Order: sequence, then structure tokens, then C-alpha cells
Amino acid sequence: MRTLFITHKTKQCGVKEHGHRFLSALVEHSPPQDEWISAEVSSAQEIRRAVDYHRPGVTVVNLHPLTTPPLPNIPNGGFNTRLVALPHENLTSKAAGSFLSDYKCFSAVLWQDPTLVDDFPGVYKIGRVVPRFLKTRERRKYPKTLIKVFGFGFGDKQPELMIKLIEESFDSAVIEGHFPTNEIADPDGRNGEIMMERLSKAVTKPGLEVVSSWPMLQKSYMPQNDMIEWLSESDVNLSLHGDGTGIASTTDLMLAARAPFAVNDSPFFRHLPSEIKIRPGNPIKGIMAQGIEPWKDLVDFEWSPARFSKNVNEALKRIVS
Repeated sequence: MRTLFITHKTKQCGVKEHGHRFLSALVEHSPPQDEWISAEVSSAQEIRRAVDYHRPGVTVVNLHPLTTPPLPNIPNGGFNTRLVALPHENLTSKAAGSFLSDYKCFSAVLWQDPTLVDDFPGVYKIGRVVPRFLKTRERRKYPKTLIKVFGFGFGDKQPELMIKLIEESFDSAVIEGHFPTNEIADPDGRNGEIMMERLSKAVTKPGLEVVSSWPMLQKSYMPQNDMIEWLSESDVNLSLHGDGTGIASTTDLMLAARAPFAVNDSPFFRHLPSEIKIRPGNPIKGIMAQGIEPWKDLVDFEWSPARFSKNVNEALKRIVS
């Protein structure tokens, strides 16, 4: 079966990176008879041209309201293909139940919230995909505990709470932040700079030092492999969020890095084990001491690229049958 993957042209964007991880896993691990091709588009007309040129049996759309061109709300968008959604927002049970009635252009939807327990017609649960990375250098040694925080410089990432929770576990540490530019929502990187300023101002202990990553100082966007390797060199990584209905894709990168990491109880992290969630009696230092054991099986098997590809290909075969 030939499948076309549609995504947008903007490069420095989390939705684009997430779509890249999806496609990379499918290209590498699909059987020879399942061909994957991709097209970057900026309009529905460009989608039509790509479909007419490649003639796929199925077209998967990397779906986000800020990046996906408006699609005709008629079956399969009026294109000569089955149109399947890969959404990034509002991955709730309620949204899953109403998705295909809200988006009449899609024949089916691939759902990446592993906590979804309800079954809905046309909704296919495929899980997460944790990418592999190639180690290119020896780990740098630091005299202090090294904690890394990262993401784009917008959204409710709670930098003041980050420092408070770090200070509850450590008297001495280096906190290295990477909040790069985002071509859609933060093209000049100012929001990332504000995140770093807020982290620095929140510090009360003299033994804590807040620094920017070298790529951030250069206003450089790290490619995925570099990003994961950067995370792999820390003693513990940290990510916080407020309320939300999506799934934080930052966790896919932290899992890939195979370094301990801690999160808060945000719904963005609902798919992760409770052992790595910061709660009374479970501080960052205790989570760091557990290592990767709480989620090792997720990386090695449940959310591996090979298993993920199997889930997606099986779902697509059911969609076209």
C-alpha cells in the first residue's frame, strides 16, 4: 500500500518535529510492500496536487489548527484518496468520540493518547513513538548536578515552580535551559529569553546557577539527534506544564535520551508512570535516584519505532479494507 504523509513547510516547529518522528519510524520499519512518501504543503491546492501526482491509497495529515491548511469539510476533502488525521491537539476521550463528526473530511483518525480507554468507530489507537538517536560524543562531566529544562518559550511551563522544586531537592546545581525560536509562535526567540530570565530571577540559593545552552545563545535550533544527545548528558531532566488536553511531545525526546526525568501532574503527562511525577514525598532527587527503570519497558518495547510502525500499518490496512 502507498501512503502519503502531508505536513507543513515550517521547519522550527514542534508539530513538524512530531510529524518527522512519525514518518521516520514508518519509513524505517514498514515492510517493503508498504511504501511511505511525504509532501510539504501550504495550501489545500498543494495537497490536491500531491495526491494527484503520487496517487496514494491513504493520505495521513499532520493535523494542527496553526499549521494545517483549511480542508474542504466534505468526505476525504474531495481528494482522490482516503484522508486520515494525525491530530496534536485536544486528545481527550470526548474529542475522540466527536472527531469524525467535527471533521467530515477525514475517513479515520490515528490517536496518540495511550490513556484513551474508550473505543470509537474510526478512531485507531497507535500509541507514542520514542525515536532512536546516534551518540556522537562522550558525556561531559560537571562538578555539580546538571539539570536540563527545555521546550519552546511559550505555554504554561511554570519556570518559577521549576526553581522551587529544584531548590527543594538541591543546594547546588547547574540548570541549563534550551528554549529556541519557533518560526510560528516565537520567531525572534524573545519568549525563550523571557523564560530564562524568569528562571534566573526565581533562584534563591547561592549554589544554583542558571545558564542557557550554547545553541540557544547562538539562536540556533538543535536538530532532533542533537537535542536528544543534549538531554542524555544531564543528571536529570525536568518538564512542567499547566492544564491542557494534548500530550507533551517533549516527553518523547526525554524518553529517547535515556536519562532520568521528572514531570508534574499536568494532564500533558497523563501517559507517563506515576513514579516520575513530582508529588509530596516524591521530589526530583528521589526521581533521579530511580534512574530509567520506571519507563524502560516503554522505550524498549511498547513505544519503540518498530512496534509503533506495526500499529500504524495495521490501522491503515483496517481503514482501507
